[in-house]
Amino acid sequence: MSQDQLRELRDLSAVHAFYVSMLEELLGHPVPPHESETQDNAKLVVTLRHWLNLFDLAVTPAMVRDALQRQPQREAMEAFLRIYILKASPAAGNRDKADFLASYLYRNPPPGLDAKASEQRTHGDCAQEFEKELRIVLEDAEVPEPPPEQARLAEEFDYVRQEVEDLRTFNQLTDSGVVQRVRGLKQKLGSAFYHPAILARVASYNAFFGRRFDELFRKATGEIKRFAQQAQEEGASVMSRVEGDVTVRHLAEVEAERILRQDYEHAQEHFREVAKYKKAVDTRHAQRMPTGLVGAAPRAERSEETAVVGQARASMEMEETRIRSVLESLQNAIRAAAPEVAPSLVLRGIKVVLSPAELEAFRSDYGTEKSFRADFAQSFMRMVSLALRIQDEMRDFNAKQQSEHLWKPHAEALACLLQAAGKTMEDVVPLLVTAQQRGLYDKVTAMNTTQTKLKAQMKDAQAALGAK
Repeated sequence: MSQDQLRELRDLSAVHAFYVSMLEELLGHPVPPHESETQDNAKLVVTLRHWLNLFDLAVTPAMVRDALQRQPQREAMEAFLRIYILKASPAAGNRDKADFLASYLYRNPPPGLDAKASEQRTHGDCAQEFEKELRIVLEDAEVPEPPPEQARLAEEFDYVRQEVEDLRTFNQLTDSGVVQRVRGLKQKLGSAFYHPAILARVASYNAFFGRRFDELFRKATGEIKRFAQQAQEEGASVMSRVEGDVTVRHLAEVEAERILRQDYEHAQEHFREVAKYKKAVDTRHAQRMPTGLVGAAPRAERSEETAVVGQARASMEMEETRIRSVLESLQNAIRAAAPEVAPSLVLRGIKVVLSPAELEAFRSDYGTEKSFRADFAQSFMRMVSLALRIQDEMRDFNAKQQSEHLWKPHAEALACLLQAAGKTMEDVVPLLVTAQQRGLYDKVTAMNTTQTKLKAQMKDAQAALGAK
């Protein structure tokens, strides 16, 4: 018998034993015996193939995923994945099983991996190292190289990963449709999905997404529980309505860890419920009403409109925080430099060139003074900070144009920045009028120069958003 047949026989036996254990647990009785009287290893391989084909029909991907939670032996799972890689079946069920197996092996490194490498595997992107492990698992078996277009398609996982990193709430994650898009991407890869380089990239993404999902889910359930507790402390009953048919009792009974420990099928419904509860809580917060609840919810139309307004307000508040951060960074750097020297400033890779009037504004320290000179300096600093924020956001926006979705958060940020810049331009008008009335023509000229720079950035951003 050839070496390849011996390896396949060993693999088939290991996977067969794993399948039998799952089915016996599900059935509550032993699987009927299948011993073959033949001593011919080649015939035995055929028999086991037929049994595994039968088991493939009986064992669903969800069953494999749930069984992996019980930490089966790595050797059997390596044999399991090896068979699926070499088979390279386009069937969705087989692809899903290989997906779960690769992710399991990625999250559970071999015993020989040192502690530092294991920690990196847990928290970082180790796709290249995992690809090497997969090639060892294949035991030098030949795997066709994927077509160039499939290899390029696999790079989309990196773009999706960046998009998920930009999501800040569980509801943003569930509403983004990223799970469906990734599933469609895996399907488009066809048999190339099983190539070690692509499968390693998929497993790395899965591990990252799982961590991000759990993080945002726990954050959402924590906010839900706190809202329920506060409502009850303020006198609301557990049957008080929060929004629609969602009551305080629903919120109070959410248990994040219990849901995350559930089997896959049951957990899906709870994930949808938590997303629904979080939207109800967000709507209440957006309405800026007292937490003490009444029996009837507001009209659906009003609730939806209020939620949208609340989301827009939150986006503007986030952008204002970023503008203040740029302003403070520049202010600190300029004040730390010698007064007689024009500082060389670089912010997020952007070289900052300031006029003498702008430098003077950043060096000034009027504290909480309410005066013309304080307002004039503040306007200089804000316009400079806005111009830099727009330039920075435009760089990220342009870098992600080839992605189907990653440009959107940057487009939303640019829209907020344009709104803030427009408001700032309006606020500057009365200051310029006062400066002209006082004969401060040098200040008027300097402010007009700064306005011109900001308008140029705004024009570029408007053109980019219009093109989209």
